Amino acid sequence: MNRKKFLISIGLLGANTLLFSSNLMGSFSDKWSNFKHIYSNHQLKGDFFKFLKNIFNLFPEDKLHDLISESTNNNSNDKEIYLDAQSKLDTISPLFSVINYGLPSLFKQKEEMAKQSLKLLGLGGTYNGYLEIGSSGRYLDYLEEKVKIKGNRYYADGKEPGYSLQEMVDRGQISIGADYIPLADYNTKYSEIIENESLDLVTIYIGFHHCPLDLRETFIW
Repeated sequence: MNRKKFLISIGLLGANTLLFSSNLMGSFSDKWSNFKHIYSNHQLKGDFFKFLKNIFNLFPEDKLHDLISESTNNNSNDKEIYLDAQSKLDTISPLFSVINYGLPSLFKQKEEMAKQSLKLLGLGGTYNGYLEIGSSGRYLDYLEEKVKIKGNRYYADGKEPGYSLQEMVDRGQISIGADYIPLADYNTKYSEIIENESLDLVTIYIGFHHCPLDLRETFIW
């Protein structure tokens, strides 16, 4: 089945779980509010609206902008604001919002990542061995439409991939298609898991900004 048709056929249960994930809860601070910092500043608030319109295009941007602003005014920290806004997403979701907003946004992101990757890789190359760090196959399907990937495949992520609807939509196929490696807070010893010089292509599209500064050099090398 065509990957886009597959996504559309099973993606009708809501897009908010893809980006409004419970995994974010641990990253919120009780002492500092990014939402209040942004929404109390006219310039930053306007810039954030552009982000909602051009990047985070899962809901009508004007309604989402107003919802976040209201939640920011009525709550004291990012966790409360986030949960309050999340609980009210259904009130701003139009009929068929997943098809009209969620899935096109996911497609656009994958296409853009593949496009930028091909500027570095070139079209039509062959790569023996693949490691995707920070996600579990989200970008592999679109990349494979442009280059050939053979050999062993690995996903290094914070959560082992499974067969939930969200995960299948995210990777664009039913099968997992790779071996899982725990990300282990950026302390993963890849040399003990993957044979040396066995991967032609290693990608990290999301998550690297979470890597602690003191681990970045060792993580890369």
